[in-house]
Amino acid sequence: MKLSIVIINYKTPQLTINCLHSLAMDRSEFSDYDVWLIDNASGDNSPSQIVAAIRENNWGKWVHFRQSNKNIGFAAGNNFLIREILRRKNPAEKILLLNSDTLVQKGCLEECIIQMELNKRIGILSCELLNTDGSLQKTSRRMLSPGREMLRATGLPYHLPGLFAWGSIDYPESRHKTNCNVDWVCGAFMMIRTELLRRHGLLDEDFFFYGEDLEFCHRIRKQGYCVRLVSHVSTIHLGGASSDASRMHDRCRAKLRWQGLLKVQTKCYGDWARQLVRLSYLLAFRLRKIKSLLQSKEETISHMEICQTISILDELAVCTNERRKLLESPPRIDPGRIAAVVIGRNEGERLKRCLHSLKTVERIVYVDSGSTDGSVEFARSLGITVLELDISKPFSMARARNAGFIKLMQIDPAIEYVQFIDGDCEMHEDWISKGVHFLDTHPEIVAVCGRLREKFKDHSIYNKMMDVEWQKDTGLIDSTGGIATFRTEAFRNASGFNEEIIAGEEPELCLRLRRNGYLIYRLPVDMACHDANIEHFSQWWRRSIRNGYGATDVLTRCKKLCSLGKLPFYTMLKSTRRWTLGWLFFTVISVSLSALCPYDGAVAIIFGFCLGLYSLQALRISKGVRSKCEDGKTALAYGVLAMLSKWAQLIGQIKYKMDKRSGKAAVIIEYKEGPSSWQSDLARYPYHAFVREQS
Repeated sequence: MKLSIVIINYKTPQLTINCLHSLAMDRSEFSDYDVWLIDNASGDNSPSQIVAAIRENNWGKWVHFRQSNKNIGFAAGNNFLIREILRRKNPAEKILLLNSDTLVQKGCLEECIIQMELNKRIGILSCELLNTDGSLQKTSRRMLSPGREMLRATGLPYHLPGLFAWGSIDYPESRHKTNCNVDWVCGAFMMIRTELLRRHGLLDEDFFFYGEDLEFCHRIRKQGYCVRLVSHVSTIHLGGASSDASRMHDRCRAKLRWQGLLKVQTKCYGDWARQLVRLSYLLAFRLRKIKSLLQSKEETISHMEICQTISILDELAVCTNERRKLLESPPRIDPGRIAAVVIGRNEGERLKRCLHSLKTVERIVYVDSGSTDGSVEFARSLGITVLELDISKPFSMARARNAGFIKLMQIDPAIEYVQFIDGDCEMHEDWISKGVHFLDTHPEIVAVCGRLREKFKDHSIYNKMMDVEWQKDTGLIDSTGGIATFRTEAFRNASGFNEEIIAGEEPELCLRLRRNGYLIYRLPVDMACHDANIEHFSQWWRRSIRNGYGATDVLTRCKKLCSLGKLPFYTMLKSTRRWTLGWLFFTVISVSLSALCPYDGAVAIIFGFCLGLYSLQALRISKGVRSKCEDGKTALAYGVLAMLSKWAQLIGQIKYKMDKRSGKAAVIIEYKEGPSSWQSDLARYPYHAFVREQS
């Protein structure tokens, strides 16, 4: 199927039925689409009217009707239907978000699909939206950047358009006479490639009614796709029917608009942009209020609207502060709602610290993979459920985590969330409550993680490199690491981790989750600290081999799930092959040709040149991670080790290909050197007294 159309009804049954009539009229020429319609808890007779219309007009074959028991907003309502579409065996190639107060003109849908098929770089497309009198609606606009919003607050783009045209969010009317790329289009008619929804997430449900379309367009444009306006086809848009005065109070509507604008700043640019834009508008409206008072216009509607706006902007500042405090100090949660799975082997004192850090979790399953240092006995002495894996079978972290999860579900199937953690990590004291609270308030997120840091980064240069590696971007992400909080229902429905993968099982699972329309998130708060204990280059080398092996395995398994460039580890493996095989080939050819050169130092010069290219790449990497490092030396060391590790990763890739060709089962590549007994760990943990707190 070419297209699935998503429509939300909220107290507009007749408009929704009229919209369906306009779609039905077009089915004689183009019928390769279906409609997914949800009533967003209208609280009136909307559902019965719509169901009756579907039955009377025989639309049942192509209109699917759903009902929500509460008004979940525009973004969440669309996402509800999009997830259902994505779970189908063969979902449509494109999804159209369509307002219920629209009348689609004949031929519009087919032409929009043709335009998207002609240009694969179009990620989002919209047609022209017209008023009922045929006049143009300005629903495709420039981005609401902080600089543009600060200028708009002054009113200069409207009073002096010749000088400050760049501050206006509206494009010139001449631009609407031709097909062109724009910054964003209105969600009233927004056609999206289905693969982009899988890959980059659905609408952000932090938005209730305004701003979600703008943020989504910005997100897709950042991935290199364009937002396209097709001007030679159109749709009539009544505009604002779901939020008019009879359905939404003026102040409520105004607050939602300002809330959407400020959320766009936060999501697209950062919290600094939100604060700057809010203060700019607040200052501008306070000055207008003073002007109005001086002119004795305090009884006018304009003055009352100014006062209302100031009140709203003040309220939104309080909301922002309360939300920040809530993230820093989230409410206490019922400890029975979350359980933990700890995996380990010979972790010694590190396991003690790990279990101690989980004191707020009632149910813990420790999965042991053949420890010889007393870890099993110690965990049992604390009353923790212990599961010993059969070591005759190939071990993988994926297998251990899955086994722990299954055991948890046998103990208590009602557990809502599961926290996975490795035995060489310690959970931050506030993480459990922060992670659970975030998942509670963001139903579209199925897995969340936070910042991971290396506990003893100063003990070796390799530990420092690990600490740099853990510092990743926050917000919506493609994958968690091994330490993360998952919704048990989503984890169960995805059948857990792939146990055949020895490294990189997390990106593979998260890719499957995202393909089902779910989102993954990293919070900008501390989650855990890790104790890698890598003290020798040989350990770093073996770890890099394992990374190359696991990455190749994951890439091979996921090739059919999405386009090549968006596969997990694709960029890493491509860079590895380019800089190792390419450098080796260039060096061999250059040295061979230099033999024909009569100059004795030609070989040394050419080899030095090749080595210089390699060094320049190491410097480039160093520059890229400088902000994550304490000093320039650490950044330089990271660049050098990153380039050296490419050779180890290449070995891992080759090993995987050889194992697959020979039919050999994958076996985890260990980089830790021998068991880590509690006594030998005393130098690292001088204060190791530990008693588990009982509830």
